[in-house]
Amino acid sequence: MTDYKEIFIRNKANEISIDCKEEINKYLPFYKDIHSDDLSYIFAYFHYKFNYLFQFMNEKMTRGRHYNADESRDLIALIDNKEQLSKELQNTKYSFNINDSYLKIISHCNEFLVASGGSSIPEEIKKLDIIESSPIFYMTNMSTIDENIVFDEEHIHTQWKKALERKKNDPEGAITTARTLIESILKYILDEKKIIYNENADLSEMYKEVAKSLNLAPEQHQEQIFKQILGGANGIISGLGSLRNKLGDAHGKTKVSIKPKERHSELAVNLAGTMAIFLYKTFKEEKYNA
Repeated sequence: MTDYKEIFIRNKANEISIDCKEEINKYLPFYKDIHSDDLSYIFAYFHYKFNYLFQFMNEKMTRGRHYNADESRDLIALIDNKEQLSKELQNTKYSFNINDSYLKIISHCNEFLVASGGSSIPEEIKKLDIIESSPIFYMTNMSTIDENIVFDEEHIHTQWKKALERKKNDPEGAITTARTLIESILKYILDEKKIIYNENADLSEMYKEVAKSLNLAPEQHQEQIFKQILGGANGIISGLGSLRNKLGDAHGKTKVSIKPKERHSELAVNLAGTMAIFLYKTFKEEKYNA
């Protein structure tokens, strides 16, 4: 079956000038885990261009705050291209988010950039933080487990590390990744045990099925201390799902949305990583002893 979105992405990648290929290649390693080489290339290009144009804006803030006409047009076109790509890929397996701080910068730029004669940078716009050591684009639909992935402790630790790397520059994304890590291990165990479940079920509902199958449900134990600990584990899973919905980036923003801080995302990620390892080890031990 023809994947028309993949064709669209390939055409967009082919539109990128080869003149900046060397610069693009510097950012490609940030997007090596994305399962579309063309989309990885586009993200690397966008990352390079945003950084170049934002750095130029920083320089202009120290020299009269006039942003040149060519750079103004380039940034307007870049933002438009990013928005077009985002709109076209929304609600597909290729849908993506951009770092929250860059999203705010783009929002401010849309307010003052003009295509003719250059743009006056407002006084309230301060020096922009340029992200050079981590990705600024992240896939939204990350919960489906790739059939080619070997699900083991190394994989869990890798995803855990990736989530931690996002906690400072993209706390909402880190929380979403933490939730995805838990969802992935729960679905992995349910699939391995051939337990039927609703793909769209809440984390807490999936965890109840997993817990019962692994003898981790509080009601399966008589000792109060085990009931308390296992009840706490259930609370962690439920809390991660609620935290992601409340603070994460998966459901959009409202005017009253609470913005998470780095410590919130670090807590969510470490709780998710610990629970994922615990569940995986419990599952493997049970399977080995069966």
